[in-house]
Formats: sequence, C-alpha cells, structure tokens
Amino acid sequence: MTQAQSENLSTLIASLRSRMPFSKERAQMAKLIYQLIASGQPLEASVLAEKTGQTIAEIEQMFQQLSVQGCELNEQGALVGATITQNPTEHILRVFGQTLYAWCALDTLFLPAYLDTVAEVESRCPISGEILYLTIGPQGVIDAKPAGITLSIVTDTCCTAGPDGTFCGRIHFFRSAEDAQTWAAQFDDVTVLSLDEACQLAREVYIAPLFA
Repeated sequence: MTQAQSENLSTLIASLRSRMPFSKERAQMAKLIYQLIASGQPLEASVLAEKTGQTIAEIEQMFQQLSVQGCELNEQGALVGATITQNPTEHILRVFGQTLYAWCALDTLFLPAYLDTVAEVESRCPISGEILYLTIGPQGVIDAKPAGITLSIVTDTCCTAGPDGTFCGRIHFFRSAEDAQTWAAQFDDVTVLSLDEACQLAREVYIAPLFA
C-alpha cells in the first residue's frame, strides 16, 4: 500500500467512525444479537430479554427501532436479520452448521469476530458473475479464491436501511480490481478496496469496539 493509499484508507476509516459511532456496549449487544440469530431461529423478544435482564417491552421497543434502521422482523415480530440474516442475500455465510447470510460483503469480514468462529463465505461478482469463495476467521481472511478479490465501499453514508439500502446495497465482492472499478465508475461515492484494506477497515471500525 502506498502512502497515499494509506492516507485515503485512514480518512475513510475516520469518516465511517464519525458517521457510525460504535461503543463497546453497543458492540457487546450486537455480538449477543448476532450469535442468537446465528442459531438459525428467529430471535424472540422474550429470549433477548432473558439474556440481558431487560423487560420484554423494552426489547420489543428496541426491535421496532431497529426495524426503522432496516433490521428484519418476521410476521410475529421476532428479529431475523440485523447485519447477519436468516433471509437470503447474495452473501452466503456458513457458520455453526447453519446457512445464513450477510447484508453486505463488508459484514462478512467482521461477523466471524463477533461469532467467535470461522465462516465459509460465498458471494457472486456483479460484473463477471463468478462465485467467489472466502474462509474468514476472527482474525481475518484465511483463504480467498480467486486471488485478487476486491470490495466496493460507500464513502459518504452508513448503514441505515438494511441490505437493500444505499450503503449495504452497494458493498460487493469482485473478482478483480478491474471488475470493481468498472462497477464503481457509475457512482461518485463508491471506491474500491483491496481485501487487505477492507479487513483493516473492518477491524478498526467494527471489531475494535469489542475490545475497547
């Protein structure tokens, strides 16, 4: 990474942190929610209330607030999607013997740290249509095929609308930097990161608060 690339990445990380402050308390709650959703069962308010010591009414109110931000509730009001989701997306995430999904490519890079496990990820390049395979652990990417996978990232907003919003809906894995640049050229607020750069961003923005 050149000095200019490093400075650009640092600026992007600082910008994301300012737009999406993530305290240790919020990270710990997210970890619990992600782990419960990863069980493969809809997360009922009563279950999270028991785990946290909050009332069911408080958790139901939190679920409604989360749904406004794009989190997914089923018809019974249980939480089925919040970064990790039981509803299909283009980013397949296999953990604990379950086939789950992530809202965006970036999510797959930090979810294994929250789940304390290794994830097998499959995602399709929007340009070539090729299936991309990644093995990702709590410490980062273990394996990626093909070599040269890159990731698009939105530079001036954050996730407020779930998997189809203007943030998550535009964060994809690509077979190559060339494919990523071709796709990103249609947007003024999308840039391309190498897999190493994307992992650094995931660590500093999303994983670091767990250990603050």
